Amino acid sequence: VGERLPAEVSFAPVVQWLRLDAGRREHACQRVFGLVISRQCPPYETEYLPWKDATHRAHKLADVAGFYNAFGLEPNAESPERPDHVALELEFVAFLLEKHLTICHGRAPAVSENALTCRNALAAFLSDHAAWWMPTFGRCLERRVELVTNGMLNAAGRADIALLGGLARVLCAWVAAERSLFEIAPVCRLIGPEVPLPDAGDNACGTCARVAEVKN
Repeated sequence: VGERLPAEVSFAPVVQWLRLDAGRREHACQRVFGLVISRQCPPYETEYLPWKDATHRAHKLADVAGFYNAFGLEPNAESPERPDHVALELEFVAFLLEKHLTICHGRAPAVSENALTCRNALAAFLSDHAAWWMPTFGRCLERRVELVTNGMLNAAGRADIALLGGLARVLCAWVAAERSLFEIAPVCRLIGPEVPLPDAGDNACGTCARVAEVKN
């Protein structure tokens, strides 16, 4: 749910976003996400869990942190953030990809074993964490960008915020590519912040009306 075909997505918004100065990026993010956790497009994995009890959420957070700790990583104390934030999860994926590429330059058997360990960790993290919720977050972010930019008079500010919509589309396509590469099954259930799962008797087509209701 929420994925896009990589061939249909332009990478240009990522380049344009990175060329903006930090102040403009921060202002755009504040307009879209607000100063507290956004209810329309929260950038936290646990906000998309169908079970909202504290124990289940704490277990999920601990599992994310466990992946980081296994590689000697932890969130920057100078900028405290929950471990399930989309930026931290993507940064961890980038770390694993870079580590895997670095290891693969070697030829020794031990190096090959380390590369396999790194690849297995990446596959597990994508399956257990990144792949199941990020496409939905990306679609929610797209919708939020549309609502924020609608009627904005400041052309420069509107253009900056629109780039976040482009980043969201790239995220949805990236997940599709990585999921396919690691042969991870797609998510075919209704996911969203504060959205309950369909009843056990619901079929896939029966959720369409509820998806439209959520979008509205």
